[in-house]
Amino acid sequence: MDYMNWAEEYYRDANSLLPVIEKYKAKLKDSRGNNYEQLNSVIMNYRIIYYDLMRTGKTLEERGGVKCATSW
Repeated sequence: MDYMNWAEEYYRDANSLLPVIEKYKAKLKDSRGNNYEQLNSVIMNYRIIYYDLMRTGKTLEERGGVKCATSW
């Protein structure tokens, strides 16, 4: 199994979430009340997914034995 390629995929997937998180953060600035809470919840869920993808990528990278250029 090629852990390094697998790790790169996880890093790419994680990095693809960053623009989505930023989009929701921009919407958050103009929101109030219940809408603010809902958007904040969405942002937190995307961040959880982002960090899970990064952590999994790092684990795979360590099993592969060589650091990737896109690691955190």
